[in-house]
Amino acid sequence: ENYRNARNILAFAKTFIRKAGMDMSDTSIPMNQNMGRVIKGTYSIENLEKLLPKIHNYGDWFILARTNATADKILHVLTKNKIPC
Repeated sequence: ENYRNARNILAFAKTFIRKAGMDMSDTSIPMNQNMGRVIKGTYSIENLEKLLPKIHNYGDWFILARTNATADKILHVLTKNKIPC
């Protein structure tokens, strides 16, 4: 039972995991019937830094990165801007 994610966000995550060929299954059932918002796009680290002052509700974010090196760069930007992560 997944109480955290809205139905369409959980569906997106499951689709992403399946398409990525990851060796894991998710049998969670969305208990939150609200519709969340999935924003797909490609952003650079520089674009992320420009967006941070304009966007709030950081607890609602989920950022995917292709490599650990990119994830490390994102972590640096977020901590530098005092965004809990």
